[in-house]
Parts: sequence; structure tokens; C-alpha cells
Amino acid sequence: EISECLVGSEMCIRDRSNQLTSYLCNAMSLSPKDQDVLLQLYYKYAYTLTVKRQIDTAISFLQSFILKDNPFFYKAWHLLALCKSIKEDKQDSYKIICSVLESLQNDEEAQEEVPFKTDIKWDKNKAWETVNFKLTELYLLDEIFGTREAVEVLPDLFEMYHNVYDGNVDSTDLATIKKQNTQLQQIWLLTAELYMKLHEEENQLTTDDSASDWLRQAREAIAEAKGLNPGITNINCYILEGYYFILERNPTMALNEFEKALYYDKNNADAVVGYSHLIFSYEEEDTCLERFLPLIEIQDAKPLDSTLPPLFINKTDKLAALASVKLLLERSIINSIEAFYSADVWWYLSLIYEKYQEKEYQDALLTCIRNKETTPIRPFKFL
Repeated sequence: EISECLVGSEMCIRDRSNQLTSYLCNAMSLSPKDQDVLLQLYYKYAYTLTVKRQIDTAISFLQSFILKDNPFFYKAWHLLALCKSIKEDKQDSYKIICSVLESLQNDEEAQEEVPFKTDIKWDKNKAWETVNFKLTELYLLDEIFGTREAVEVLPDLFEMYHNVYDGNVDSTDLATIKKQNTQLQQIWLLTAELYMKLHEEENQLTTDDSASDWLRQAREAIAEAKGLNPGITNINCYILEGYYFILERNPTMALNEFEKALYYDKNNADAVVGYSHLIFSYEEEDTCLERFLPLIEIQDAKPLDSTLPPLFINKTDKLAALASVKLLLERSIINSIEAFYSADVWWYLSLIYEKYQEKEYQDALLTCIRNKETTPIRPFKFL
């Protein structure tokens, strides 16, 4: 019965390659009766469907084959919440996240209230999942209630992080410490991202120092993130710092940061989008940067000054940069599945094709719209 259902799901998949899903289907069909092994295969199959944007199939599979019999498999709930978040109404996704967070916190409190010593050990995976759920909650708060509401919850996020880790991590467990610091980096980067959004919002409404204060705090948050795991390169730090320098009106430094990210991963979708965002902001002299944020409505946006800080030496230099953007975008959708399903990547491709009046313009724009309709509140890769 399971095999028949999996084959039926497989028939629904449309993609450049079905090799991974075919492999997982065969693995599930031939899997031994070990429920833990089978459950992990189920999850990998559902995750693969979501990455390939087969969202309805993934939701059905998660509910029928995983969560129905395994209600405490929190990772699957998180994946389901991200699938639900593609809808315009994010309430279902928000309810899932809040319910699971409450369950996780109740489990922690119940363990602390046990009046006698037990053999129950601290679960590092559960700690990581708890904080990860809270991160997703802030993304949903930002989308549903606004950036200021999300910023007000930041102290709760930091408090939760310290509660689940402090006093529980063995100083000799280097793998856990590295994973813990990586998650703290995510928290600081989200903090910087929210501060930068508040800077943009207030910069449109006021000319006082409050907007620049948010930008200063964003800079401090990025510095905190970069100070963690000093021996490991986190490309996300470079990318967010690139956007920071755009807001600070320092295009040369922004370009350096995006190029650093591309040096480490030339197909990184976020780095390619950031680089494209910067180059296209100089396509017109009176261009407002917000105009090129893909499919995001900016209300009452103030245009930038008529003279942007220089980035190109001359017109030839600018044309070379546009050619570089075109190469990066086209290469990324060939070599990266994340880029292939990125609405932002296809948006900038459509701008390039429109500029050069290429026939692929309409197809790129339609692909952008399709991808935007299946974009979760937070990338699946962070699960």
C-alpha cells in the first residue's frame, strides 16, 4: 500500500531530474521494519518534495505518513509549517509553530520539575529545534504583524537560546559547540536583518537620527555574528553586510562583500541576488533601490538622491557588470536547485532579458511568479 502511494506521488513530480525521489521511493519500499529508519526516509522524501516545490504533495505526505502516527516528530511539524507559510494567510503556519513551541517548552519545564534525579540526558537536537522554531516564529511575526513586533520578541529569542544551551554543553564537545555557535550566528543575522528593515521603514517616514540608530545597531549585530566560529566562513555574513553597505550608501564596500560570498560559492542564490540587486540599482540614474526588490510592494518610498555614489568608471564598465550579472544568474539556475527555484533569481533574469529584448523574457517572468507563489517564509535549507 505504501509503495503504491509513493509511486502515485512520484508521478506528480515535474522537475529536471527525478533521480533522488526515485531513489528514496525504492529505499522506502525496501526498507526493513525499523520504524526509526523508515521515518527518516519518509522525512527525506517529504523534504525533497518541498525543495522541488511539490508543496501540496508534500503536505499530504507529511500529514498521512509521518505526523498521523508520529505527533512528536517536531522536525516534520516545522517542515509542514513552512509549507503552509507559502499561503497569503500565514495563520495556519503560525499556529503550528506556536503549538509546537508550547509543547517543547512544556516538556522542558516538566523535566526540570522532577523532584528526583533521572537518567534523562539533555537532548542537543531538541535544543537546536526549539531555537529554530523560535526563529521561524519571528519571521512569521514580521510578515503578519510587522517588523517592530518581531523586534520586540528578539529578547525572548536570546533568552530561549541561553536557556536551552547554558550549562548543558560539554566544553569538550566541539561539534555541538560549533553547531550552537552557528545557530547563534543565525540569531544575530536575523537581528541585523530586522534592524535594517526598521531603518528602511523609518527612513521613509522621518529624517531624524532614529533611522540611522537602527542601522548602527544592525552593524553591531553583524559584527557579533562574524565574531562567532572565527575559523569558519559564513557566507550569510558577507551577504547581509553587502546589503548593509547598500543602505549606508557605500556601493564599493557592498560589491566587495558580495564578491567575497561568490568567491566561496559562485552559485549561492542569495549572493547572486545581492550582487544583481546592487548592479541593477545603478541601471538608471534616478533609480530607487527598493524598486528592484523582487515583487515587494514599497509604499510611499522616498527616492534616493539624484546622484548615487559612484560604482562604475564609465558606461563600458557598467555594461561589463551587467554581462557579469547575466552570466552569474544563468549559471546559478543550471548548477543550483536553490537558485532554480528562487523567485528573485528569475526576476533579475527577466530584467536582463527585457533590457536586451531577448525572447526568454516572458518565460523568465512567468517562472519568477510561479516560484514566488511557492516561496516559504523561511528557506527550507535551515531545517
